Amino acid sequence: MTRYSGVYTWNGSVRHVTFEAENFAQANDLAIKWGIGVEGEATALDAPQPVPEAYDVKTTCRMLGNVCRRTIDRDVALGLLERVEHTRRVLITRKSIEQRVRSR
Repeated sequence: MTRYSGVYTWNGSVRHVTFEAENFAQANDLAIKWGIGVEGEATALDAPQPVPEAYDVKTTCRMLGNVCRRTIDRDVALGLLERVEHTRRVLITRKSIEQRVRSR
């Protein structure tokens, strides 16, 4: 068994969960069933990882209920989600994800 960490939103705030699975494929299946995003293998349990200030599009899609990438792009264009500027990779701020979840 390997420990994996996941991320989800609850009442407008980002939460983390640690769970066990045989391999990454099983972890991904469990995450889909539970409606969470898999961050990867978990680190030591005594020191929880800090909550990131921004998430990639794939994780953002999962956190907002498995919406498609086009929905994220639209929400960024409409100003409903905030993108971290001056980065090649599209990163969505944690604060804007939490605000978007509260507004639904």
